[in-house]
Amino acid sequence: MRSYVVPLLIGMATTSSSTRAKLWASNGLDIFLQLLSTEDPQMQVGLMRTLDIWLAEDHSRVENRLCQREAISQLIEVYSRLCKSPVSARSPVMPQMLDSLKLMLGRSSKVAVALATGGLVPPLLEPLTAGLTGQQQQGTSGGNAPILRAKLLEIVRIMYQHYPRPKEFIMKYRIQDVLLRLLETEGRGEDAVKLEAQKLLNAFHINVLL
Repeated sequence: MRSYVVPLLIGMATTSSSTRAKLWASNGLDIFLQLLSTEDPQMQVGLMRTLDIWLAEDHSRVENRLCQREAISQLIEVYSRLCKSPVSARSPVMPQMLDSLKLMLGRSSKVAVALATGGLVPPLLEPLTAGLTGQQQQGTSGGNAPILRAKLLEIVRIMYQHYPRPKEFIMKYRIQDVLLRLLETEGRGEDAVKLEAQKLLNAFHINVLL
């Protein structure tokens, strides 16, 4: 039954403001967050897209809810599992989930900061560092695929741009070491990864000098 109910809820949330208002009155956003933590990966893609649309249409109210500790923990848990899963990394799910996260962070600096301070940065860096240190599982492209590395770096850069204490961000997560190694190891055809890594390094350099 859930396979029928969840798409119906997603459709309701993206239909109209009046429908979203009714869902909100019935704790619909909380239900979406709970489903996001329990559903299969393909369903998670639809749920994340819906949360992003809801944030765009009802920004202040949804933003405040998403910034609450429980919601931030739920989002971090979902993306932590995603970044650690070889199965997700090989499927179309991970790039789509990263795209939805990027859109959400672009819409809300508060959500970006809450996720960064809540602990999302290390899970996002893990697929990058795993590839660099040889910990990547055999036969798994995962975060080591150029398109995923570029998306991961872009999300980290967005969180960094919104972070209230940029120097603390640089020192806390030691991202410079990861970026330098990426620039050294990236091969041909991976210009997008090098571009994102260089953008972050340039931003770090500016803030270190300030």
